[in-house]
Amino acid sequence: MTSPMSPATPERPLSATRLAQYVTVRGRCERYLRLALFPSEGQAQMHRYGVTPEALSPLLAEAGSVFEHAAVAQLAAEATVIDLRHQSAQACIDIIRGQPVGRTLYAQATLTGRIGTVDCEGIADVLDVVRRAVLH
Repeated sequence: MTSPMSPATPERPLSATRLAQYVTVRGRCERYLRLALFPSEGQAQMHRYGVTPEALSPLLAEAGSVFEHAAVAQLAAEATVIDLRHQSAQACIDIIRGQPVGRTLYAQATLTGRIGTVDCEGIADVLDVVRRAVLH
């Protein structure tokens, strides 16, 4: 499946979603992980076999959105919730660093980093952050 000339550095960052799907849903299928990180290889295969990917159905997307909104609303009864949707990773970090003492939940926080030579990225559904007072 992969040619000896394949790049060692993935075309896409490794995300928590891709990694979780590899480990659980896809049954540790190495081909899935390879195609998730090197989409050009998957595109070449689809072209070769004359197939196109299916989009997520609007009904399924709506159900996921309703579930997430209900979960965040339930959490909002316990603590302050700040929606970080559409914020850059740096903006999310800056907002969290500025958190006052206490508990805050951050929804849809964008995170980035590196594991070895592999870029990683993801959007956390919820981060639960507690800032404690510093005692001198």
